[in-house]
Amino acid sequence: MNRKDLEEVNEPPPDYAEAVGSSSRRTPVPGTPTSAGSTFRPASSSAQGFPIEKQRYPPLEAIAGPSSPRASSSKSSSWIPDLWTWRTEARTDAEVKKTVQSLIKDVITDPSRADTLPILQSCLSACRARGVSFEDLVQRPFIDGHTPLYWAILGSRKKHPDNSSIDGAHSVLDFLVSFPLNDRTTLEACQACMLNSDNELFQRLRLSPGFTKTTFADTVIADGAVNEPVLVEHVPNAGAGEFTISFTITNWISRMRVAKGVAVDFIARGRGWRLEFSVAPEYDVVNNIQPGAWCAVLRLLKGSERTFVSAQIEIQPAAQRSRPGSEPLEIPLHLKRKAKLSPKDYSDTESVDKIVVRLDSLSRGSGLEFEDSPYITPDGSITVTGQFILEHTSSGPDCIIM
Repeated sequence: MNRKDLEEVNEPPPDYAEAVGSSSRRTPVPGTPTSAGSTFRPASSSAQGFPIEKQRYPPLEAIAGPSSPRASSSKSSSWIPDLWTWRTEARTDAEVKKTVQSLIKDVITDPSRADTLPILQSCLSACRARGVSFEDLVQRPFIDGHTPLYWAILGSRKKHPDNSSIDGAHSVLDFLVSFPLNDRTTLEACQACMLNSDNELFQRLRLSPGFTKTTFADTVIADGAVNEPVLVEHVPNAGAGEFTISFTITNWISRMRVAKGVAVDFIARGRGWRLEFSVAPEYDVVNNIQPGAWCAVLRLLKGSERTFVSAQIEIQPAAQRSRPGSEPLEIPLHLKRKAKLSPKDYSDTESVDKIVVRLDSLSRGSGLEFEDSPYITPDGSITVTGQFILEHTSSGPDCIIM
């Protein structure tokens, strides 16, 4: 081998930018041979074609902070994916989640405490700083199989000597329902309200951003305001568990014609109830309900205990349109046989999951389909009241069991 061949062997590999045809050129690294006459030295990792400025992953300090361990400075650290950074990032996020959940568990059982809301707000800020979803984290059932909102509702009934804790508890609950909630969270919140038999709080939650679920039709017709609050009053000393309800439905005609239904939920006697007025979507052969028929429907919400029930719903005459002495429109909701009303997911031969009455089967009931009905106010609203008795009674001929 002559001198020329030896010089070719000692020549270093080409620069990375030259190899890939990049328009950017690197400054030669000191100590790297640049001519055939230079003494051969081992090339650095940069000279081997993997420049440091082209790393795919940010330095560890930018993710985990200056107090975190530094990554290895081995030759391969500039071009092999930095798994240490990934692991540190994942470990840091996991620690943030664990700390946040621990703090929430410590304070959520008594939402009326003065420091509960500030601590929750600090947890939210910590999650945002790390890119962790606080909204997802707080809806996980990590406290004895239930969500923080469930325990906050149960704890909202705690009494304090100063008797001024209710506002603080409501502030915490408002914070926990200030973002969209998933179905599991709303179901648990409803069940917690059932355990407390707290309709007032349940109505507050129903009107919150987390609970409100509106359709496009609701937005157009009612500007998204579709959850009418329901007032519930328990009849004292009633052996059969009596209670009454009252509420107002706005934009009655438009919502029935376009949205095909209006429903209200409420809590009474430790159970969740739904009273809805709907338009039958198809023909029901069993109950002889024609498609398009307007109906009143009574159900129990999921998680409620079965019960006998007898109810009388009344649509009150509109003062501006009714004649003096006008009677309310009565809608009887009774069970035709000795059966209990049960939630939809409960099934046996002694239960039914809803009671249905066709409005056109009632005297003056079909008039609710027209704007000039004496029960509809000039602004399109109707007022609904009802009396419920939790016992078995015989039903009238207008009640249909489905």
